[in-house]
Amino acid sequence: AEYLIDAKGPSLQFRGGAVPILHWLRSLETAVFQTRPSLLITYASTLLAVSQLATIEEKVQAAEKMLPDTAQDVETRDLIGRIASIRATVGVATHQAETIITQAHRALAYLDPNNVGGRASISWNLGYAYLLQGDRAAAGRAYAEAQAKAVAIGHQIIAMMSTLGVGSIQEGDNQLQQAAQTYQHLLQAVGEPPPLPMCEAYLGLARIHHEWNALDAAQRYWEQNAPLARQFGSRIDRSVMSDLFLARLKLAQGEVDEAAAIVAQAAQTARQHRFEMQIGEAVALQVAVLLRRGGKGETAVSLAQNDPLTLARVHLAQGNAAAALNLLKPLRQETETKGWHDKRLKVLVLQALAHEALGEADEAAHHLATALALGEPQNFVRTFLDEGQPMAALLTRIQQAAALSESLQQYAATLLAAFTPQTAAQPLVDPLSDRELEVLHLIAQGLSNREIATRLFLAIDTVKGHNRRIFDKLGVRRRTEAVAQARELGLL
Repeated sequence: AEYLIDAKGPSLQFRGGAVPILHWLRSLETAVFQTRPSLLITYASTLLAVSQLATIEEKVQAAEKMLPDTAQDVETRDLIGRIASIRATVGVATHQAETIITQAHRALAYLDPNNVGGRASISWNLGYAYLLQGDRAAAGRAYAEAQAKAVAIGHQIIAMMSTLGVGSIQEGDNQLQQAAQTYQHLLQAVGEPPPLPMCEAYLGLARIHHEWNALDAAQRYWEQNAPLARQFGSRIDRSVMSDLFLARLKLAQGEVDEAAAIVAQAAQTARQHRFEMQIGEAVALQVAVLLRRGGKGETAVSLAQNDPLTLARVHLAQGNAAAALNLLKPLRQETETKGWHDKRLKVLVLQALAHEALGEADEAAHHLATALALGEPQNFVRTFLDEGQPMAALLTRIQQAAALSESLQQYAATLLAAFTPQTAAQPLVDPLSDRELEVLHLIAQGLSNREIATRLFLAIDTVKGHNRRIFDKLGVRRRTEAVAQARELGLL
């Protein structure tokens, strides 16, 4: 059995056989492993294939103790290389760039030159480490190398993970359509049921559709992501990453209270488990919630201290555009030097708003036109929409000045039309949110609270809360009265 698992080429556990192999390994007596370091290493790599990290280090340390210190033959050196490769991959799961690089280079020094699968895995590990360090060009080269090696030998998992890496880089390069195609093709290739890492493809598609302001589609992709992400358990940050996206989606849907509750829990979990990559996103979302609620004081400043982009947004909300520009100028230089296209677009948008706030109309128009030129080919929407009324006013001024090309004029008009048209048209002192309008339409269709909860993936109590707010805003007490009043006001 061990020969079949570790036959030349990609190991059986990396060709979709991890679960039955794990059952077999767990059925063996402890004594079987005591003189078989290769079997312990296989055990560790199989645990890695199913994202069960808790006992991996214990297994590889036990294997190391059995290996000779000197006079190492090719087989022993390859085992040492496999151990280093496993540790590098654990470093990927925990986002530790230095660990990944150190262990990856050790693996390359020891792995058998004919161990193509192991070397493909190392290329993928290095790609992820370079991405963590912000070197997207190096990451792209490493992912391409890993992808080519993996496809050549039929190494399904490394081919899949490398393709996910390529999609991530495409997102970062603002190539949203290409990234969406990458994720879709990968999902089609892996089939059903999707492996756990496919949560990243679903979340990538959710992020892309959120940016396109296709919020229903984003919600559907998130719903496919979440069950897979939760299966990774508490040692890996995929579930927290999923929750943070949901909070961002709730903000876009106008559900500020729901977003606040979700991000508070996710932030607590991220700090508890030291998920450093997610702590930054959690802080940005906490600040976004504060700003949506009108909070512009010391709490927002304190939260944003370690994130120049978020802190610049706080300064803008406080009316301190000059302080925002002082942060944004060096940040833009960094994004251009390092080729961080996604962050550069966000910086340009804030620079445009800051110059507009200072009365520097020409500078504001220049920065906004540059941002529009970057956003238009891939249909960026939320990046502009999320800046609220100041961006709507600036877009209106620029469009009326006819200072844009024909295609950018049309793009600006599309963006302006997306600024919550339902809310803008409502003859209510306290307009209904997008979610409240959605609930109102379902009430008008005759759906019960339970049916609405099922349709919108909400708790029944949440639906009842929406009902109360809808009734209060419309000045009614019953469903029938709400529907009649909404029709009279032109909301239905």
